[in-house]
Amino acid sequence: MKKFISFLVLCSAISVSGCWADGGGGSDGNEFWAADMDTNEYYKVTAPLYKEGEYCKIHIENESRSLISDSTVDYIIDEFDNRIYPKITSKFGNESDVDGNGKIVLLILDIRDGYKGSGGYIAGYFDSTNSLANSVFYPHSNECDMIYLDCNPARPDTEDFQMTVAHEFQHLINFTQKGLSDGISQATWINEGLSSGAEYVYAEQHLSNRIRDYNSHQTDYSDGNNFYKWDNELIDYATVYLFFQWIRIHSNDGDSIYKDILDSSYIDYNAVVEQVKAHLSDYYSGISIDNSSWTDIMTDWLIANQINKTSGKFGYAGEITSLTEMNSKSGLKDLYPYEGVIRNNSSAYTPGFSGDNIIYRGITADGTVDSTSDYSGDFILALNTNPEDSGDLEEATLPASVKDQDKPLSNILFSQKQGSYRIDAVIGAPGSGNSLEELKAKKKAKKNSGE
Repeated sequence: MKKFISFLVLCSAISVSGCWADGGGGSDGNEFWAADMDTNEYYKVTAPLYKEGEYCKIHIENESRSLISDSTVDYIIDEFDNRIYPKITSKFGNESDVDGNGKIVLLILDIRDGYKGSGGYIAGYFDSTNSLANSVFYPHSNECDMIYLDCNPARPDTEDFQMTVAHEFQHLINFTQKGLSDGISQATWINEGLSSGAEYVYAEQHLSNRIRDYNSHQTDYSDGNNFYKWDNELIDYATVYLFFQWIRIHSNDGDSIYKDILDSSYIDYNAVVEQVKAHLSDYYSGISIDNSSWTDIMTDWLIANQINKTSGKFGYAGEITSLTEMNSKSGLKDLYPYEGVIRNNSSAYTPGFSGDNIIYRGITADGTVDSTSDYSGDFILALNTNPEDSGDLEEATLPASVKDQDKPLSNILFSQKQGSYRIDAVIGAPGSGNSLEELKAKKKAKKNSGE
């Protein structure tokens, strides 16, 4: 699979002081810096102001103006002013106003992502360097509050486009609360999970494409891949959507849990554990805020996906149905941190060789969990409980089964490549080793060394 955004990193820890520099692209100008995702370079795009709303300013690149009608622009403004802005700010908090005009720039352009008529494409992105002063450290800052929105092949006259706006707006708010205010950044999967929650808050209905992507992955390739080790694959977006819906559904006060996760002083999995303890008190009121509790939560969620009961924590209360069961191949499985694989089972099971952080659970179809070897149940779950999201692969073993339903791998690439990507990125954060300038320097050094 082509990783369109392998050079991008999430919001780095940044402190900002001083006044904004003059000469940036700015929300009142006609030119903006944008990122070419295919060449890993910034470029200037000419995009005059087309129309303003109460909370937004619409800029459209000249080359794409013919793709967007006047009525579509009015639709975008109406949706942002009357639905997206009030809903997302009420559920996630206030946005920044670095240029002092009280409005968000919605820059509509054909995002340069390598799209050639098929395959995946980037539907939108947020670049937090625009919130920082244009300087030698941030030479590509537009010095305004803005998000980038694709118009080819994305269609601005659709609800899916508006969900992209909601998704990226949460990223902007998240950076306001964490990056600008506190000089920190949440784990990528938490930030993306909150943005998936923002899509639901806006649409007020479940995202069928995320459920489809989850089911397709289980059918084709039950390898346990999920959001915790974030790789910008469709399965990451699908699983983080399901997880953040699961905690919302079982929360005592619904989507209020999202803002409390954003506001948490923790920036890793403990932010979720803390708020699950507070909001899902029917099930988790007595837990401690630590790795052990996170393991219990992730285990319960994986079981919920497998048996999906209509009541209790092992399901989605009937809101999300028809999830495809995971049935991973027997034998050795390589798992990254918090990847979990499940295989159907016919008898008590004693695992073979396993990594230090691998745990097992036996699960019955009615939700009984066996946590001691020999493990009994209709399914066997193996989970890597290493909390380091950059941790190494560890081996787990799964049993052979008389209910063998192994699937062919013929559609792996198709299931992972198709679809749209909505991303959060600091494209030029110096010192990360992943800014455009640093990556070009690495590429040049590698070429000169003859590697």
